[in-house]
Amino acid sequence: MNSCSPVKLSDSLTLVPSIFGCILSGPRSQATVSFIPTVHNINVDTSTQALDDVIHEFWNLESIGIQPIQEEKSTCNSELLTNFYHSFEIIDGRRVVKLPWKLEVQLSTNNYEFAIRRFNSITRKLHR
Repeated sequence: MNSCSPVKLSDSLTLVPSIFGCILSGPRSQATVSFIPTVHNINVDTSTQALDDVIHEFWNLESIGIQPIQEEKSTCNSELLTNFYHSFEIIDGRRVVKLPWKLEVQLSTNNYEFAIRRFNSITRKLHR
């Protein structure tokens, strides 16, 4: 509707243009209103197995980061736990545990050259 003038639809109803579009205006009597019942039927065919899988995955604890306690420990974890239990001591009310050092790493027994280089580096920084 492009015209700016109202359009009379019946004796009581008028179609009035506005900035929001056309507005139906006018009094309405109960005698002119008829109620027609409408029935809408919607049929949705879904696979319940796929839906069950989706719901199961949604509520699965692993999907939110909570994982069940695993009874089977890896050999690395079992070795760490064994070392922990063997090295755990309570001395003067304090709990003492040895650090889990890697057994393959051989520590250098002579750190003299490294200590001299570090000492010289620190003395140069202090003289600046």
